[in-house]
Amino acid sequence: ILLSDAALPMIISVCILAPVAEEILFRKIMFGLCEKTFNFKPMITVIISTLVFSFIHVTDPESFKYIFQYIPLAFAICLCYHKSGNNIYASIFLHAINNTLAVVATYLSL
Repeated sequence: ILLSDAALPMIISVCILAPVAEEILFRKIMFGLCEKTFNFKPMITVIISTLVFSFIHVTDPESFKYIFQYIPLAFAICLCYHKSGNNIYASIFLHAINNTLAVVATYLSL
């Protein structure tokens, strides 16, 4: 896709739209529910959000091997969100930087 006419929409989706949508869902909503509604301790909330985020990216048994890439990323993003005082912009920025670096690395490997 990165070499097709759909490259620009794909890059925008991966580098901007996905980080915004996923951070709102997994950090703002899920993290908020765990902390405020269910009164989970922060580290329990970080673990839950990390695992749900990671497993949602496993789409089939073959892609399960990538879970070990998603867990550290999700954990870092969760910690960033928590340590920044639940600042959604901090986690969106970190997530967007990660995805942008992945796109750049993919282009460099072509």
